[in-house]
Amino acid sequence: MEIAMAEPLDRVRGLIQAGDLEGAESACRAVLEGSRCAEGLNLLAAVLLKKQRLAEAAACLREAIGLDPSHVPAHQNLGVALLRSGDFAGAEASFREALRLAPNHAGALSSLGDLLQQRSRLAEAIPMLARAAELEPGRRAHRERLVQALVAAGQWADVERLCDEAIATLGASDDLVRHRAVAVARLGRCVQAEAQLAAHPSRDVNVLHEHARILCWMGDVEASLEKERQAIEIAPRHLASRQGRLFSLGYTLTDDQTIAEEHRRFGRLFPAAPRCPRRPRGSRLRVGYISSEFSHHPVGYFLRGLVNAHDPDRVEVHCYSGVAVADEVTDHIRRGAQHWTEISGLPTPDLARRIYEDRIDVLVDLSGHTDTLLAVFSFCPAPVQVSYLGYHATTGLDAIHWRLTEEMLDPTPAADALYTERLFRIEGPWCTYTPPAEVPEPGDPPCLARGYVTFCSFNQPPKMSDAIVRLWAEVLRRVPNSRLRIRAIGMGEAAGAARFTERLARLGIPSERLELRPFEHMRDYLADLMDCDIALDTFPFNGHTNTCHGLWVGVPAVSLVGEACRSRMGLALLSRVGLADLAATSPDGFVEAAVALASDPTRLRTIRRSLRERVRDGPLGDHQRLARRIEDAFHRMWEQA
Repeated sequence: MEIAMAEPLDRVRGLIQAGDLEGAESACRAVLEGSRCAEGLNLLAAVLLKKQRLAEAAACLREAIGLDPSHVPAHQNLGVALLRSGDFAGAEASFREALRLAPNHAGALSSLGDLLQQRSRLAEAIPMLARAAELEPGRRAHRERLVQALVAAGQWADVERLCDEAIATLGASDDLVRHRAVAVARLGRCVQAEAQLAAHPSRDVNVLHEHARILCWMGDVEASLEKERQAIEIAPRHLASRQGRLFSLGYTLTDDQTIAEEHRRFGRLFPAAPRCPRRPRGSRLRVGYISSEFSHHPVGYFLRGLVNAHDPDRVEVHCYSGVAVADEVTDHIRRGAQHWTEISGLPTPDLARRIYEDRIDVLVDLSGHTDTLLAVFSFCPAPVQVSYLGYHATTGLDAIHWRLTEEMLDPTPAADALYTERLFRIEGPWCTYTPPAEVPEPGDPPCLARGYVTFCSFNQPPKMSDAIVRLWAEVLRRVPNSRLRIRAIGMGEAAGAARFTERLARLGIPSERLELRPFEHMRDYLADLMDCDIALDTFPFNGHTNTCHGLWVGVPAVSLVGEACRSRMGLALLSRVGLADLAATSPDGFVEAAVALASDPTRLRTIRRSLRERVRDGPLGDHQRLARRIEDAFHRMWEQA
């Protein structure tokens, strides 16, 4: 760059730093009228990037690189422009070229690491982001990107440590505080995490949403709903807060019609695009499953058997995966799919376009309001759109045409009024269970050796409503010397355990009859579950995955049945293993069923010794049967589109 141009370009930099983008653009264009130079074009592009004029910025940067192929900032900024435009491959190539020219360029390392994090390539992203933070320890953006990648990877101890370091050196920010709080909560210290957020008042909607989630994990659902309400008041279209509120309503005793109307109100914010017309097809349908939970997650546990049982002559399976950290469940599901597309970081319109271009006939949502992927359905990229498996209520979206369910979960005709979707009821069960590997065969009930019954609930605190905890306390009073074992997030924290102990003390149950344990590794969880005698289900939101795990290790559940799906999952599962009598239709019936089973060690032994066979050889283990029925359902839905 000529010396004569240094001063006017410094003036441009000063205007950018001062936030005077109009002045900076005018001054930069004036400089470039005299002479086209790479640095001038790069600075103009920086202004255009701030103004979100991405195509113009990219054109300036390509011209700059043409003039000076070794101009590292131009390569980096071109990567930024392409990334914001959704061109991930082009952005990655630009960042890598910048790093080829300058391997220790912190900005390029940070930008490439951020891109890789968005694409769930965390093993590559984290070392790059760590290096950027090391090279420029005073840059908050580098630290926050590294923390965000570690959050996505679930490396909670590292998140807590790095947030502490960054807050100590750079000061607290909304992002650092909320990420630290989530990490602390995930490490089992929910009360501490909530106190940290309470001490950091913020109107940032992401902070409010995470505060709501932590309150929910603690079981304080009403306070959680209030935080979500505050976030929505600030940002009415903040998707995570709106969806978090809808999901959390399911934990409350709010009547089912009111919950359905709240979902419909949400749906009105996202009107459906014109319905995609049916396209000519061959003998098989293209079925797309979309989720961020093809992993060690309830969706993964229940989907992997189905996907691998599909008949490739009837359906061609496409999986659109937003999984951040793949595991063996991911690999199992991937093996059953003919097509696998990674969608992490892909903007919703681009994802809808990809699904449309794949000519998907039936698109299946697996997560409902537990995942922001639901938004893609409003674009109507497929002629048939279905809700299945991962959500307990209506989505509220007119764009989702069907809900795949069964009579026992959504009985005719009462349930129909609770959904915007049409209900397609297959002959149950609506899902099948694939157990964890290498779980020992259950022996006799532990109560035979101990001399007392151990009841348990391994569901999470928000499901432990006051209504059901009162019933648990009555069961304990009626069964002398019995114990209640709780294994859940926060129970390993003294303050969290004290909260639950106090709840039971108010109901007359002393602490020595409680066994409170943290939720940890699946292997420990299953061994602890097998060491119990009877599971006590939650209400109004029944357990599902935990109930299945319990059945597999020989632990029957006693459940309370309600009117809507969220309160009927226990009934649906117990009926498939010949234990429908343990699904009570009244609170008194729940107590009587639990007391009667605890008082009958002979029946307990018989159940325990036969439950695994009932699961494996019965409807819950028959993936082929389920696959045929769901394939039949998809074909009939397509014919009616």
